[in-house]
Amino acid sequence: MSRRFVAALVLGSIAWTVGCSGDDTTPSPVDPCKGIFDRWSVGKILDTEGCGLLAQVDASQTPWGGPFYIVRLQGTHYEMGYQHGRLVGPRVIDLWWTYMQAIANEAGMGSPYALDGLLGGLLDAVWDDWYAPNTPQMFHDELQGFADGMAAAGVEYGSGPETLIKLPRRVITLIDLAMSSQLDAGDLGSIDQFIENGYTDALLAYYHVAPKDLRASLARMGRELGGMSRSPRAGHGPLLQCSYFAAWGDRTDDGGLYMTRNMDFTEDTGIGVNAAMVVYVPDQGSAYASISWLGAALGVLAGVSREGIAIGAVGSSSPYERLNTEPALLRAREALEKARNLDDAIPFFMNAVGDGITRAPTIGFNAIVSWGDPRQDGAGAQVIAVENNGLEAALFHHHTDCSVEESLIRYDLQGNATLWTHAQNPDVVNTEAEAKEIDASGKVRHFQADAQGNLVLDDNGDPIEVDSGGVPIQTGYPLPCAVYRGDEAMAYGVRVHQTAANGPADGGKGLMTRSGSWKRRYWPMYQMTKAYETGSAMQWDGAELIADHGGTPVKIGLNETELISRTAAMSSNVWDVVFDCTDLVIRVSFESGTGDTWKRAADQPGYYEIDLTKVFLTD
Repeated sequence: MSRRFVAALVLGSIAWTVGCSGDDTTPSPVDPCKGIFDRWSVGKILDTEGCGLLAQVDASQTPWGGPFYIVRLQGTHYEMGYQHGRLVGPRVIDLWWTYMQAIANEAGMGSPYALDGLLGGLLDAVWDDWYAPNTPQMFHDELQGFADGMAAAGVEYGSGPETLIKLPRRVITLIDLAMSSQLDAGDLGSIDQFIENGYTDALLAYYHVAPKDLRASLARMGRELGGMSRSPRAGHGPLLQCSYFAAWGDRTDDGGLYMTRNMDFTEDTGIGVNAAMVVYVPDQGSAYASISWLGAALGVLAGVSREGIAIGAVGSSSPYERLNTEPALLRAREALEKARNLDDAIPFFMNAVGDGITRAPTIGFNAIVSWGDPRQDGAGAQVIAVENNGLEAALFHHHTDCSVEESLIRYDLQGNATLWTHAQNPDVVNTEAEAKEIDASGKVRHFQADAQGNLVLDDNGDPIEVDSGGVPIQTGYPLPCAVYRGDEAMAYGVRVHQTAANGPADGGKGLMTRSGSWKRRYWPMYQMTKAYETGSAMQWDGAELIADHGGTPVKIGLNETELISRTAAMSSNVWDVVFDCTDLVIRVSFESGTGDTWKRAADQPGYYEIDLTKVFLTD
């Protein structure tokens, strides 16, 4: 008997009991919180505020051996913000200083307070000048509520209570820009110039706009703040090396939609002790959950709604970036709150909502937006894969029947969009199956081949590029009713502007197929999906990952999805989420230990499973 059938019986019996409860018409006392605290069953409630609660799943119950916090908020956006700040404010300020110390150590500064003064000023400038005008009022209300709640909890930050609101703004802005190419540049002057202009030099040059040159000012400030004239990220590699996967329809065990979101971040920073899920139940709109850490869940790095919409994002660096737009983390929250299906969600990723807020992409990232259609048992399940940078976005709309619509959107400086589709203009918009290695001008590259069509390699084992003749190298390997990505973009319009995954904008000579993203994330996810489809064995890293099923296809369920998530995880894997977007179930795992005892989320003995209906409590 399926979980869906049992759920239908239970809900039906509840409806019958309520509808046939007798003739007593005596009004019951109004419960504004609808018995939430009495009905709560996931972890132990530690504290409450209004209709909000803070619960903890004890470390003895989590596979990673650390606590897992669940915050449930309910009401207007101000009320949810106040509940949030009052319940977790002290933990968020601890997380902030822990992370500042980790970055300060990495940058050789020592003091987290000097870094907070410098980095905080940069983040404030981004928020005040660019993000704030493009942030919907409901989030301004919520952030003010968060600050007021922190004040009520006795949190201190900055010069007084009036500066508390800077903390949640800084958290959102820092995470939103974590993969910015400007943070990798190492020159504080270039960061200052980016903030002043609102666009990187590369994007301004694309539109033949001269940037203001202010490189010297912040470099001087850095020296005054302890000799830090370089970005704390410079020379330390990317913070994000994430991935996602989804499958639905005939490929899955019950026709529902399954999805993953791996978070491969800077490991062992100390913030893992704040593993959390924040559940938002707004007065108007859908309930939804954001999974990451306390504080970071003010936005959405991985989230899912009561309507079965799930969102995950993967950093994918590009020199084409903009600040004159809504923060991506808040845009994802908007989509989860306001959308009832995928058609409702798509406009939030095309700057087509029409309320005067600019929603063009900020930096380079790949995103997945899935809809499991839980109200119809997955009948309408579908996915969009989004590849973008601050200049453009490519959308691969994977429909319920496995057909795909491709489109490319290019934004001007004001965020106005021009749209091309593959059906209308196949010369501009390619399919994933057509994707091959391209150069910095967007042309397909060719490589020397022998008489059998096999690539000829040089003494270093690299393919030899030729000006004429030769063969291309395939990069895209799509499968029906499945989608998977690491950093790489399959759309030529976006790929040509990538530095991620050996992108053409990083010199034009690297190969996507030689990148860690493609080899360690895209390719194994494709191979695993193919092995399940064909019922064949798959070897990976010298071991049998999937057993031979004699040609009998294996349907993908939560266990298979979890295995795909574990396999695609990188060495810096700090948390994973596996979604059943149709039955509204998730599994989560987080990093554990420190130093020599540190362990990836993917290496934990199991993932912790949560029935989302027990935390939404909206039915």
